[in-house]
Amino acid sequence: MATLNPYEEARLYTTASEREQWENLATLFSLIVTLDYLELAYVRGGVSEAAYTPACTRLLAQYKTALKLVTAPPTGFGAAATGAGAGAGSSRPPPVQGLDEFMRMYKMDMPAAHHRLLVGIPATIEHGSSSSSAGGGSGSGGNAAPGPRGTGGHTGIGSANGGHHHHHLANGSTHASPHGLSGGGGSGGAGGANGGGRERAKQVAETTQAFITFTDALKLKLRAKDSLHPLLSELVVCYTRNGESSGGVNEEGRAKMLHWLIQLNQMRASDEIDEEQARQLLFDIEGTYNEWFRSLQDE
Repeated sequence: MATLNPYEEARLYTTASEREQWENLATLFSLIVTLDYLELAYVRGGVSEAAYTPACTRLLAQYKTALKLVTAPPTGFGAAATGAGAGAGSSRPPPVQGLDEFMRMYKMDMPAAHHRLLVGIPATIEHGSSSSSAGGGSGSGGNAAPGPRGTGGHTGIGSANGGHHHHHLANGSTHASPHGLSGGGGSGGAGGANGGGRERAKQVAETTQAFITFTDALKLKLRAKDSLHPLLSELVVCYTRNGESSGGVNEEGRAKMLHWLIQLNQMRASDEIDEEQARQLLFDIEGTYNEWFRSLQDE
């Protein structure tokens, strides 16, 4: 009978495959801890929005990759070795099905990181960026969004397939043009040539394209998480950024999109929403789009 040496360091693994699995778990653990520290530092004002947003985005992307490595079953030679050692003497880590199970298994009481991982986007996008809202008004004069009545200002709305762009005039009429975005007439044209006007027009076009792309995906019967989540995440980012630059965002519409984003984020990549969920999701997104489009005409 083998004796246990109390002075010898305990080994968690006996094969290279087991070592890799344990290291993947350690990486996921460290990412969650790091994200929790980042969230708390941001809430307490220790990290600026400019530094927080890219750091949080990078950690969220790393977390998604690390979680796949932990939850995916081993393949190839490593799977055979793991299966052979799955008995009493196995050194492989216990299986993990998702974030909640992982945090419960390793007693990680970190609500800030847990919420951020469920939402899947930085807090500056979830709640809006105060610095962007404060700075957005300085460059908004004479932008390419619909101008006041009588000025002849108009905005170009690009379609998702890169085809015709529709110009919405101040009197409510529309006409198609293949030439894309253009500034307003008269005094609006001079203002639209500045950087603020071009940036505003770009944000309007990107937001419209994100709306159309996502609704088209639903109408084309795309139901899997890995098909819908990236599109919805991009839509939330564009919608929030556009609202900040225009001085306000429809909180009800953003709350609906965040609700669906959290639901998709909790699903596995291969999971699909059912037809009832898809119908409700399409209804919510189209309602938010119509409300946002009406707000453009009121600018």
